[in-house]
Amino acid sequence: MEVRHDGGLGLPVFRESDGPKVAREALEHRLIPSPRGTNRSYADFVGDLAG
Repeated sequence: MEVRHDGGLGLPVFRESDGPKVAREALEHRLIPSPRGTNRSYADFVGDLAG
């Protein structure tokens, strides 16, 4: 998190790689419901490579 010169907080830095941690924390604090579904992107990618 960056600090502005006026003493306030700047915008938080968020990287795509932070997504799983953010989701876990939100789930632990009951800010989101339990996730549903699956992400088959990687499996599809590997399947495409295998031909």
